[in-house]
Amino acid sequence: MNLSGARADEITFTVPVQRQATYRAKKNTSSFAEEEGTVWLWAHPELLGWPHPIRWLFSPVNGSRVDGKRTTGDLWGIDDAGTLVILEAKRAANETDPFGEFVEHGLPTRDLARSQWRRFLQVERDFANDHGAALLAGTLPKGTYPGIVPYSVGRDRVERWANLYLSHIGPVVLTPAAEQATEAALARHTGETHVVGLFVVDGEEVPRLSGAGIGAMDGLRSDLGRERVHVRAVAYEPVAGGTRFSGWTPDLAAREPK
Repeated sequence: MNLSGARADEITFTVPVQRQATYRAKKNTSSFAEEEGTVWLWAHPELLGWPHPIRWLFSPVNGSRVDGKRTTGDLWGIDDAGTLVILEAKRAANETDPFGEFVEHGLPTRDLARSQWRRFLQVERDFANDHGAALLAGTLPKGTYPGIVPYSVGRDRVERWANLYLSHIGPVVLTPAAEQATEAALARHTGETHVVGLFVVDGEEVPRLSGAGIGAMDGLRSDLGRERVHVRAVAYEPVAGGTRFSGWTPDLAAREPK
């Protein structure tokens, strides 16, 4: 993939980590999943191009429920201005709808996001301490490993990016300093929530909304305000000595579905 083409508000940088060939849960080692994009954002929230620093809180397992209510979104966070930020990630392989789940099931609250973060923060720290070496070696036994980062399918998405997890997520997100900063941001919550439809791009894929996606986005903009509904794309490219990551706002207006 060529990430060198000019895009408005693009953020691009190279990190000395690589996508691991080990993939326990699938026989196809080329398999690529949308959750990988959320792992990148856990490590590098600046890819979102957000105006304030973001403290990530929790990545729900798809279809999970809390107190009988279905959770929505793939990544929850709070920025330093006190705004709740909820992302839904979708592969950019086909026309898609990253907003429909919010229309159908609603948005998480600050209190729910805070409770899930608090519930699983120490669990995540324990996982990093107890299983980091096995994760990096690709020898993590199959099982369920709950935490705050994406943990579906036995954490295979995190295992794919074990170097990124161990070098950029654990040493930053799981520290006492990060915990204090997150609590401070949560205390400043303004009651405002923004949603982001995230396109996770592999190769030459082009972000496109389906007809349902356009309808859902328009509905959310009507309900929440246009300025609170966003789209963003993220991608990666293997390069000598590491991986180049890129984040930008795709021009969806020029690519309405046929």
